[in-house]
Amino acid sequence: MTQWTKRWVERALKPIRDRLSDLLRPGRPDTISAEQCCQIMALACEPPEKYGRPITHWSSEELAAEAVKQGIVEKLSASHLRKVLKSKTLQPHRSRYWLNAKPDERKEERIGDVSTLYCEAPNKPDELS
Repeated sequence: MTQWTKRWVERALKPIRDRLSDLLRPGRPDTISAEQCCQIMALACEPPEKYGRPITHWSSEELAAEAVKQGIVEKLSASHLRKVLKSKTLQPHRSRYWLNAKPDERKEERIGDVSTLYCEAPNKPDELS
């Protein structure tokens, strides 16, 4: 019998939401609230120059120091910040690539070419031969 099956049987008289909920996990509870996490993510999306930092991209150390300086969190290590950002799939060091994309004069033409290619492609593998 699997762990979930065993729990389902043991909690037979409880509401379904309680029966499906996971048990509390051991370890230290989160020290960063959801609100603080949102504030840190918003800060990571801003250019460092806006806060007087002489850098072009946020590093973990710089971003953690700025979050503490602004009072978002009392203390924050760069390694913890990296874990938080990774869990949210946020990569502030790459923001320049998508925030400041160069204009493409042939964008519509390229989109049309790719769309035509997909529309004209065979739907089934046996149509390839």
